[in-house]
Amino acid sequence: MGTALTAHLVLGEHGMIGDARHTARIDAQGTLTHMVWNDGAQARLHLDEALYPRGISSIAVSDARLVTQSYRAGTTILDTYFSSRSGAVKLTDFIPVASQDVTPDGRGDVCRVVRFLTCTRGTLGGALFLDLDKESDIRPPEVDDLGVWRSRPGGVCVQVDGSSPIILEHDRLRMDFTLKAGEQAHLAISGQHAAQEPGFHGLAAARKALAQCDAYWRNADTAKT
Repeated sequence: MGTALTAHLVLGEHGMIGDARHTARIDAQGTLTHMVWNDGAQARLHLDEALYPRGISSIAVSDARLVTQSYRAGTTILDTYFSSRSGAVKLTDFIPVASQDVTPDGRGDVCRVVRFLTCTRGTLGGALFLDLDKESDIRPPEVDDLGVWRSRPGGVCVQVDGSSPIILEHDRLRMDFTLKAGEQAHLAISGQHAAQEPGFHGLAAARKALAQCDAYWRNADTAKT
């Protein structure tokens, strides 16, 4: 399997994704390097290079090379393409649009980045990672959590769940994937002050969130013209 690529690129070599409230940055190698979200009265919380010097979440694709990276027209949805002789996969990064009202104190608000994989040709495997700060208090899934891991870097609660089993590997969480043409998988990373939000469970939920996000930005773009 290829080695996960690290992220030490200048700001201009990053793509920005968001939902008009929260933002995140993805570098040219497909590594999530930065998340920023609001918390109540204009406060801003960060997950960034200070906590994750190697990047928050990286991807390794077996014997594949990165081909290209581009936004979907009229949206903040970012696609990163990897290809090998055996297959090709598309990594789609987005922040789902808000699906609920947020109270003045910020309750119910969460910054969630979804990393959505689609195999577009052949068969291709690899892994998605979430790095952990050495001081993080990592909590494994409980019986009723359906696979949601939680850590607390810098006092912030980070929840991680996906469509495949997630394992603890040294100082990071890892979700392996092997996909055939047309198959999909996802990893969701959510940040907040406390574990108030349920996990982002199920591939169907990820597909729905991606469709809603795409429609939201395309409708917003159409309204401008």
